Amino acid sequence: SPAKSSNYASPAKSYRGATGVPMMSPYAGTQSKSIDGIGIVLVAHAAGQLMVSSIHVHGVAHRHGSVRVGDTLDNVNGRHVQGSSLDEVDGHVKSLAGSNATLKLTRNVQTSHGIQRQQYYVTLAVAAQGQLLAQQQHQRQMYSVVMVT
Repeated sequence: SPAKSSNYASPAKSYRGATGVPMMSPYAGTQSKSIDGIGIVLVAHAAGQLMVSSIHVHGVAHRHGSVRVGDTLDNVNGRHVQGSSLDEVDGHVKSLAGSNATLKLTRNVQTSHGIQRQQYYVTLAVAAQGQLLAQQQHQRQMYSVVMVT
């Protein structure tokens, strides 16, 4: 199934860097997919790594606060996902709707000994389809409010 469009900018599009000069995202040329049940966007790199490229505001991962852009997703509920297609990962997460998903993630962390890769686990409640629709409707309402001063 095709990736869903959303109100969030695709990480593969150009953006303006600190100098204001248009730049290409480091994720340009990669496939990406929104994993709506947990509120993240993953990109698939040629080496089979699945990396978090963005986190949906008000999504499950955003509310939990422990998933970060740049984290690599290693497995979901003990199922190895490195090298899996984005559609396979999305389907697996959707099959967990209404229950918990434990994600094993890897993050590069700066330590006194240099950059080290650390693995950690995060358990998130996977949103059911009805919850996702309610969230999306709430977000549209929030963005349609006009403030008058």
